[in-house]
Amino acid sequence: MKSASICGLLLPLIMACSDDSEQPVIDCNSSGPKLTLSAENISCGSLGGGTIQVHISDGEGAMKLTITPDTGVLDNNIYSELPEGEYTISVSDDNDCVAQSMASISIESLTVSYQNDVKPIIETVCTISGCHNGDNNGSYGQNRNWLVFTNVQNNAFNIKTRINRDPSQPGHMPKEGSLSQDEIALITCWVDGGAPDN
Repeated sequence: MKSASICGLLLPLIMACSDDSEQPVIDCNSSGPKLTLSAENISCGSLGGGTIQVHISDGEGAMKLTITPDTGVLDNNIYSELPEGEYTISVSDDNDCVAQSMASISIESLTVSYQNDVKPIIETVCTISGCHNGDNNGSYGQNRNWLVFTNVQNNAFNIKTRINRDPSQPGHMPKEGSLSQDEIALITCWVDGGAPDN
């Protein structure tokens, strides 16, 4: 009888301590986060990068975003300042459900004509007396005469670099006057397109 009463006392204690209830199974396919992306490419001649806007629906609790490769700036579900490349965006919720999607950022091409777009800028701003008009060969050398197309073409990368420098930096061009952002973008796109004679 004593053993029966001990078992009677121990059994409720054992049952109270054991929890055989199962945790609910989370179906991430139906209740997890859903992810769609909108990408904006880099404009030709732009000094900034591309953007990827992240749209999240469903999921539980706080959402955690990650981007691979880890680059850019995240603000209000928008990654900005992204260089050209392929990106994987992941979002996870409080239930550890994960959704992934990929997006590409590329540089938009723009056909820029040397004759119609670039040459008029160079003739107005660069080939003035004492600069790149060929009258000061001692200072710059004959290859710095921008009145000759092959000289401009051979120095295209240097021209692009100098016009994109901060005006306070040494070597910024033009020395006198200035270029608008549109003019800088046209020359930059022309150079990035291979500096063709078009």
